Amino acid sequence: MLLHLIEYLVTSDGRDPEVTHLINSTRVHIMPSMNPDGFEAVRKPDCFHSNGRENSNDYDLNRNFPDAFELNNVSRQPETVAVMEWLKTETFVLSANLHGGALVASYPFDNGVPATGTLHFRSLTPDDDVFQYLAHTYASKNPDMKKGDQCKNKMNSPNGIINGYSWYPLKGEFLFILPSPSPTGASWFLLTPADVKVR
Repeated sequence: MLLHLIEYLVTSDGRDPEVTHLINSTRVHIMPSMNPDGFEAVRKPDCFHSNGRENSNDYDLNRNFPDAFELNNVSRQPETVAVMEWLKTETFVLSANLHGGALVASYPFDNGVPATGTLHFRSLTPDDDVFQYLAHTYASKNPDMKKGDQCKNKMNSPNGIINGYSWYPLKGEFLFILPSPSPTGASWFLLTPADVKVR
């Protein structure tokens, strides 16, 4: 999907005024896949555990990063180290991660401690309203996502969005490399568009 986005941006620059404005006014970085090993292993996505989640060393890269709230003492994989080094070279303001699986926009935090404002099974960032707005904006453009839980697993995702911690708490997720607010002001959230069909 992201390779198609790259192609669209490149071929539309200079022809589509909105794309041209985006290209001329914004630094755009696109990483088509953080896990090329897993991407190649994917057979058929599902709502719970897709084939291809792990790299060739059997590590889930989305659980392989440092965590803002607790020690994540796992062996850092080459892909993880490369992304962490890349993030040191740029000042990112906003980012989204596309994952397979459930059809939902998940916003931070995915882990937490009482000091973060964890309340009623949610772990909130200081700018929770901004993350909810971004998640709502994305989900509202996808008719299936907007309906909520497409996997019928009783996940409480009204309008297709959910706080990551209330979905399932985890440590070492990519979102935690630059916890919000980060020194660079970067904000992160996760999009899981499930079976994406590019036309």
